[in-house]
Parts: sequence; structure tokens; C-alpha cells
Amino acid sequence: MDPPVEDPPAVEEIVVTGTRTGRRLGEEPVAVEVITREDIERSGAYDVAELLDQHPGVDVNRDVLGASVRLRGLDPDQTLVIVDGQRIVRGAGGVADLSRIPLESIERIEIVKGPASALYGSDALGGVIHVITRPASSSEASLQARAGAPVSGDASASVSAAGKPGGIRATGGWHASPAFDLDPSDVATDVDRQIQGGGTLRLDPDLGVAWDMPMSGSYTRTDAQGVDTTEGGAVLDRRTLTEEAVVTVRPSVLPDEHSRLSFHAGFSLLRDQYLSDQREAAALDVYEETWETLGQLSSQYDRHVGGMLLTFGLEGFLEAVRSPRLEDGAGDRQRGAVYAQDEWKVLAKPRLAVVPGVRVDLDSQFGWYPAPKLAARLDPTAAVTLRSSVGLGWRAPSFRELLLRFENPTAGYVVLGNPDLDPERSRTVDAAVEWEPARALELSVSGWWTRLDDLIDITGTGDLATGGAEFVYTNVDEARTRGIEATVGLRPADPVGLDLSYTLTDAWNLSDDRPLSGRALHRGTVDFDWTVPVTGTRAGVRAALVGERPFFLDEQIGVFGAPSDEPTIAEPYALVDLRVAQRIVEGLDLFAGVDNLFDAGEPDLLPIPPRLFYAGIDAHLRERTKEPAP
Repeated sequence: MDPPVEDPPAVEEIVVTGTRTGRRLGEEPVAVEVITREDIERSGAYDVAELLDQHPGVDVNRDVLGASVRLRGLDPDQTLVIVDGQRIVRGAGGVADLSRIPLESIERIEIVKGPASALYGSDALGGVIHVITRPASSSEASLQARAGAPVSGDASASVSAAGKPGGIRATGGWHASPAFDLDPSDVATDVDRQIQGGGTLRLDPDLGVAWDMPMSGSYTRTDAQGVDTTEGGAVLDRRTLTEEAVVTVRPSVLPDEHSRLSFHAGFSLLRDQYLSDQREAAALDVYEETWETLGQLSSQYDRHVGGMLLTFGLEGFLEAVRSPRLEDGAGDRQRGAVYAQDEWKVLAKPRLAVVPGVRVDLDSQFGWYPAPKLAARLDPTAAVTLRSSVGLGWRAPSFRELLLRFENPTAGYVVLGNPDLDPERSRTVDAAVEWEPARALELSVSGWWTRLDDLIDITGTGDLATGGAEFVYTNVDEARTRGIEATVGLRPADPVGLDLSYTLTDAWNLSDDRPLSGRALHRGTVDFDWTVPVTGTRAGVRAALVGERPFFLDEQIGVFGAPSDEPTIAEPYALVDLRVAQRIVEGLDLFAGVDNLFDAGEPDLLPIPPRLFYAGIDAHLRERTKEPAP
């Protein structure tokens, strides 16, 4: 058995999301949380949504639109999700469905909490989740397969080759899970049957020391099927088939030892087919096909000047959508942006860095919008880091909010978009203290306050009971979120690790004077990992403990009406996953586990898969490097 290899220091990891410039993690002026490839593999998760379910301060929201996330109590459409710098196409639902992103091709995930519109523009009010794919930097092959009960299965494979011309990596995966009915009183399903498959191809040509040009292409196909019922007793067989193709090229060059010039060119195509088939009738049959495209071009120049790192960037987007739910059946928009940032090292000891930045976007729908931010980091000692920031964020109205025309004649209402909508806006102040008194102990406490204005909501006239009701999107709401997040990391010995977190989120709708729907005041996470090097055994427990959540029916998807004063309270729940892996020989592991140990879930307020037992195999072959001569 090979001796255990000591983990490299955390400062060696390079991150890019906090400042859009590659930096060592320990030197980042903006706090960045990293989920590594090792974390992904030991989690047992098969998509990004499942992985983030038990991450500190991340609230995964599941509904008919898919699986999305809330950061700091803000809505899913107020958190930006990107893959290798390319924005995720949000589709007809208007949110980034993280269940569409499989994990087999991912190297790491970087999370920045708090407004990031000064660098990333629209949608980054609550923060940024940046998914970064695996590079083709080594020669290796891997295969993983898993089967579960109730009947489900997963399989993935990855092959990578690297040499003098460069590297190439091909990754593919297939995932299947059954539908579940959490309410046996009707035939409707609460969790869809889902089959997902796809692949990624990445090229990393070797162009010399000064040049870098990773290229990638991916295709994902997700087939979700379920059963719905109406108040009139009709039974509808529903199927949503989503296909997504993405191509990116990201060249960069080092003109000299003090500067870097990088580019990004990406194109995304999303096709969404929705079919609702009424059993034994055709009156409620619906078929809708939505196409959405996103072209993205950007360039960025970084320059070290004295004690400053100057960043200048240009970015442009071209979006188009075609859907039968839009007023004219189609829509398009263009957006251009310029941004600048200065990371200024004011003092070397104690270390003090100040980072002012600003971005200005010009959108074809509503004009221009500026987003400034000021962040600072102070290291009074080697063990203590203080951070703070203040900034503005914004979110551009979606195609659905601008151009929708949806009629439901059986229910007697119509929902209209509003082309005169303004962007949603936010103002945020946050601060954090990080303390690492020893390698075995890390502590952090952060707090934030965010004010939201011009929030987009649905208002209406008419009476649903008599028919003729009309609802329209308008800028009417104001809200506030504030909270505290505390984390503790313990490493009493190399084979043992324990991470704990607690998040208090106070999210309030100021317009209606009530809590924001679906947010838990209290949330905690536990991540315990234990390795026995002698036997090659590794065991882990991941858990999310979530308190009561208030729900207001008028804020639920597909429900329209006047604000309700009395909320429906969802009971607290614990989402606990267990996993054990055993090394058989070098390069071959067997594993088994259980997801959702306590079988949490309910039909309306927590539609998640019930308890799942699984077992599988993980095989990998890596190129052995020649040992240096003594």
C-alpha cells in the first residue's frame, strides 16, 4: 500500500471567479469557496444540484422549472451560473437548471457570494457559481458505474491523453432515476422520471509558454417525464425533453512578464420540447417547442503596475428565443459592457488590499446600467483575514417577463409580459472574519445586508372565478435580506476531516410586510470524512439541516391571486447522505451508500427523491511518471 500523500497547501490552488483573473486561493482579495474534484468524487452526487444541496449557505430550490439555487436568500434568477466563463442558457423557465449539469466532466466549482455585477453584469446580485471543466493535462482513463434501489443507474467514463502537441479529454455519462409519487392519494407524480446523457470534448493544445487556448464542446440531453392532475380531475402525462449544446474557445497570451490578454468566444443552443397529453381526451393537449441561443464574446487585459493589478474588459452578448408563449413568437436582445478593476496593495505588512471596480452595461431592451463595487482585505496577522465590500447588483428582465403571452382558457386567465420593465436592483454591504490558528482548525464568520428594489412581480385585474382575469409583470416589490454565516473546519489528524456550518437568513418582503416565501431562517451543514490508509477505506457523511420555511401560495409558480397573510409552514427536515468506499487494488474501488437517509420530502413543499440505496465501482488508470534517479 502506498503511503498517504500529504495534501498540498490550499494557497497552491488557482481560482479565477473572484476577480476574473487567475490567483492563488490564499491571496484572493474576494472570498472564493472551492469544491474540488476530490470533493465531487467522494460526494456520490451525479449533478451540480445534488452536490450543492449540502454546501454551506447554498439553498437548492426544486420546482417544475428544475433545480436552481438561492444565495443569501435571493431568488434563483438573481444568482449567475457560468461554465468555463459561458453563461448557462436559462430556457423557458427563466432559471438556470443545475440538474442539467452532470459532474463527470467538472474539475472544480468556485462560488462567490455577494454582488458581482461589477465584473459579471446582470444576474449576479446574490453571487456567482462558476463550473470549471477538467483540463486535458495528463494521460488517464476512468470508469464509474452505480446501481440503486429504487431502480436507478449511473455510468460515466473519461479518457484523457496529453503529450507534446497538447492534450485531449473526452467525457461521457448516462444517468437514470425513476419517478416518485410522494402523495398516494392521486396519480400525480411529485418527482419526475429522468434520463440524462451527454458528453464533453476538451482540447488543450500546447502552444508554448506564452500561449494558452483551451477549447471545449458539450452536448446534454435530459428527458423528464411525470404525471399531473387538474382540479377538474383530468390526468395529464407530461414530458419535457431538453437538449443543450455549448462550444467555447478561450485563447490567452502573455505579451510580457507583467501582463496577460485573454479572450472568450462561446455559443450555446438550447432546445426545449414540452408535451402535456391528456388521458382519454385531447382538450388539454399541449405541445410547445422553445429554441434559445446565446452568443458571448469577451476580451480582458490584466497589467501589473507597481503594487497594483489593473483589469480592463469588454463583453458582448447576443440572445434570441423562439417560443409559442411569447407575444410575437420570438424575441432577441443585445448587450455590450465595459468593466475596469484595480487591485491595489496598499500595505505589505500588515497586508492591506483595496479593490475598486465598476462595470457599465448597455442593453437593447432598457438602456445602460452601471454597477460599482469596492472590496477590501486586511491581514493583521498570518492567522487572521478581514474582508468587507459594498456594491450594487442588477438583473435584466427575462424574455418571459418582457414578451410573454400565455392564455389558460380553462382557468380563465391570461399572463402578459411587459416590455417597459426596468432591471431589478440591489445594494449590499458585507463583512467577514477568517481565523486559522493552526493547520487543523479554520473558523470564519460573515454577515451581509442587501436591499432589493424594483423587483418584478405579477399583478392582475379581473376575477378568476368569473373568468377574464389578466395578469402582467410589473416592477412593484421591495425586499431586504440579511444574515450571518459561520463555518468551522477541523482536521485533528490527516485521515479525519469535519466541516460544520450555520446560516441565519432573514429575508423580508417589504412591499407586503411578510417573509419572502420558501426561505428557512436557520440552516446548517455537516461534512465528515474519515480515511483509513492501511485498509484503503474511506467513509463520509454529508448532511443539510433545514429549519421551518414559510410559503405563500400567491408566490408559487402557476398560482395567481392577492397576497395571502397566512403562510403555509413547511416542517424542518434533515437531508443526510452516507457513503463508504473500499480500495481493492490500486486503481479499483468499490463503494456503497444511501442518499436521503431519513426519507425527507413532501409533495408540495419539498419535492425531492426518497431514500435511495446504491452500490458501484470506480476504476481509474493514470500514467505513471518515472521516479527520479537517487
